[in-house]
Amino acid sequence: MSLVGEDNGTQIGQPAEFDRSTAHATVALKPGTTAVARLHYVQADAFDPGTCRPVTGDGFRVYPPGSKTSLFIPAEGVRGCTAGDETIFTVGALH
Repeated sequence: MSLVGEDNGTQIGQPAEFDRSTAHATVALKPGTTAVARLHYVQADAFDPGTCRPVTGDGFRVYPPGSKTSLFIPAEGVRGCTAGDETIFTVGALH
């Protein structure tokens, strides 16, 4: 998962890190069902603006597990860092 912007899908900053701190079962989805994952988000504006250079994205590019095809999920007001190596997003396992 990564924040994207510029109205063309350009990735903003680093992709999300995976939280592998807890054990989890494999999730198998049948058509029409859903799963959720915990997303931890640190406000980009909490970092030094000269180092982070925060901007507002258009949404998220998400690759479902095992897929090479991404989905776009629109999101308003989410800011990411265009510079530096700050971890803005951490995503957990599906459940």
